[in-house]
Amino acid sequence: METDEFQLAEDEVEQLRRALFGEPSNARQQRRQSVRFPFPAVQLALPLIPGRPLGGHSLRKIQCHDLSRSGISFYWPQQPDFTHVCLGLGAHGGLSWVKARVVHSRRIEEQEPRYLVGCAFTERVDTPSLLSGIGGKALDHASQGHASG
Repeated sequence: METDEFQLAEDEVEQLRRALFGEPSNARQQRRQSVRFPFPAVQLALPLIPGRPLGGHSLRKIQCHDLSRSGISFYWPQQPDFTHVCLGLGAHGGLSWVKARVVHSRRIEEQEPRYLVGCAFTERVDTPSLLSGIGGKALDHASQGHASG
């Protein structure tokens, strides 16, 4: 079982909130470790499936649910068939890429069924390596207008 996890710096989480929503979070006021706060942003996800090259994966826009220094949760249309995902986080061309391990998923009944997927960050991803694996055009197409709230 993979145990290597990392955390985003507190100021990185704050920068994401400000860039996407124009407002500071209350995370600085809360002193618990890895405080989660609402993060209703559209970001990018690339499921990582063993044995399949990056170019064979689908880069998707995802609706996020919450964010902390150690992880993120987002909505997925069906039960995830992956255990790791590469996430593009940020706004307006300033994406940071991180790899995350799926920790849990649960079915949510709303207008239509979907899954809330909780992930723990595991490492940063080198953007040039990622781009060469999936193709810059695919990333450009998927990232157009992704950072909306």
